[in-house]
Amino acid sequence: MHVESRRAASPDGMPDWLSTARGAVTTIRTSLVYGTGIDPVTQLLIMMRSLPVVPLPPGRHTLRPLWRGDLERIVAAVVERSGRAERIEVTGPEVVGWRQLAEALGGLIDRDPVRVALPVSIAASGARLLARFDPRYAAATSPLAVEQTEATGDDARADAPETITGRASVGVSEGLRRLVAELPEITPAEGTGAIEVKLFGAVIADARLEPERLIDRLRARFADVMPIPIGVEPVLPAKQLQLDTSMSMHVPGRGHVQVRVVDAGPRHVMLATARGHVVAGIVRFRARTAGDGVRFEVLVCDAAANPVDWLALGAGGSLLQDANWSRVVRNVVALTEGHRVRLYHGQRRLEGAEAVRIQRGIARTVEASRRRRSGRG
Repeated sequence: MHVESRRAASPDGMPDWLSTARGAVTTIRTSLVYGTGIDPVTQLLIMMRSLPVVPLPPGRHTLRPLWRGDLERIVAAVVERSGRAERIEVTGPEVVGWRQLAEALGGLIDRDPVRVALPVSIAASGARLLARFDPRYAAATSPLAVEQTEATGDDARADAPETITGRASVGVSEGLRRLVAELPEITPAEGTGAIEVKLFGAVIADARLEPERLIDRLRARFADVMPIPIGVEPVLPAKQLQLDTSMSMHVPGRGHVQVRVVDAGPRHVMLATARGHVVAGIVRFRARTAGDGVRFEVLVCDAAANPVDWLALGAGGSLLQDANWSRVVRNVVALTEGHRVRLYHGQRRLEGAEAVRIQRGIARTVEASRRRRSGRG
């Protein structure tokens, strides 16, 4: 089986390596697929959250975006069919323009940056420049690189997903909601630069809450404890720390970012950053017994999300984050109603085998959350 995008299709519809393949080959040719984490629509979401001005392709460009889940379902259905050679055209169910997508996303995340349509030549150059800053994202993953109209000619008559499976496909409105809710996490291994561990803690000798009660209260009053606004987007309004829940935050100077609760227990809760965040990593809140009192800690393990954010963190953003986590510790101490408190703070850089071990542990925790959310856990 071969799956290809119309934008990347071979002129004769058959790549060289497939022309010599033995047996029946099924080719699935799609319109733009979104929800993969590095697709143009996801990149538009990230720009809408963080930039005051968002560049878009000219207004004449339209497309039939295909939700990732629909493509997965279609591929599964084709695998179960007979082994005859087939060529299947698959598109999304609706024709939309980039400006329409931006307006719909803006309503979901409560952001309305200025939208500027750029000529194709300038847009393509901008996409290549953007890719240089972060090589993990090819220029083709940016909305700026979409240079042709998908929903014309044969595309307008192509089979929609339901003709393959007999089920209704995911429309743009629902697909964009899923896009935001399912935005993938970004782990330290995917970040830029050194991975650092920072620890912010307090020992409360006269705490009136047991460790379990303290974590329960933190989870219920997370929005009160954090020094930045929580639940700022209509599509992600959560303010409490519930397992596998996505949350939106407003970071001064950055815009909106997203995190997800990927692990929780009686004495701890862990958040992971999603794509578009300043950092790639996790934050773990933990409480435990310390003599006759309680020890509360915030452990941060992260790297800069990309080269641009690496520069921003080095220019003072990291100090601001440290101040925020120190404030969180003091706010949690206030929840315990304790007064005999010792605060502490430490940090170090992960290297070698230790870095690999911790990265793998974080990856396993994030993957377990993904499996639970997909119903495979």
